[in-house]
Formats: sequence, C-alpha cells, structure tokens
Amino acid sequence: MNIVFDTNVLISALVFGGNSGKTLDFCIENDEIYISEFITDELSGIMQKKFHLSHSDIVAVNELLASGFSLVKPDTRLPSLCRDKDDNNILQLAEYVNAHFIITGDDDLLVLKQYRNTRIVKPAEFLQIVKSR
Repeated sequence: MNIVFDTNVLISALVFGGNSGKTLDFCIENDEIYISEFITDELSGIMQKKFHLSHSDIVAVNELLASGFSLVKPDTRLPSLCRDKDDNNILQLAEYVNAHFIITGDDDLLVLKQYRNTRIVKPAEFLQIVKSR
C-alpha cells in the first residue's frame, strides 16, 4: 500500500514510540511510504525548536527518513480543503502518490475521514485495519 504519514505521527513515532511507532515500523516493513520536502522541513523545524535536537541529530533523522521513505515533489495543484492550510500539503502528497492512507493525529485532517481515494486514520485505527486483513 502507499502510505503518507503526517508530521505529528512521525514525531510521535520517533520520540515516544507507542502506536505511532508500531505503525511506522509496520509500514516500513510492508508498505511504500512517501514523504515530501514540506514534511521533512516541518519535521526538522519542530525537532529543533520543540525537542532541541542538534543539527547532527536532525541530519540523522533526515537520513533515516531518506532510507525508508520515497521522497517526492508533488507538482499537482495544492488543494484548499483543510481548516489548517498547511495540512493541504499532506493532501496534495497523498493525491500525487495515490496513497491508500494518510496516518495522522491531526483533527483538521481526521475530520475529513477521506480525501479522494485516500482514507485518513489515526495510527491505532490503521493497526486495527491491517490486523483484520
């Protein structure tokens, strides 16, 4: 399956583990995960400002992402559907890669439930879906 992780789930997976970490581990093993510069830039900024990671730690996180994810640059029209305009970048990426799922904890995305052919779910819900298959 094609998967897009929202930045908040990536941060949760990398910092805290839990269902976000389990979901990320599962997807690395079983799926194709897509990421964009918008996500890597946002992730780097948050990791530096909120968690005070050093430049070398941020480089290591970006290298980890580069090894397990496909970095793409969507060239399609940016949607204007989300309450938080930055979240439209996640929708754009999902549409561009024909994602089956966006995995997020962001209510501004979750309220949509689906965008085109992409289901929008929390990590725990995703784990339940894949376990039931």
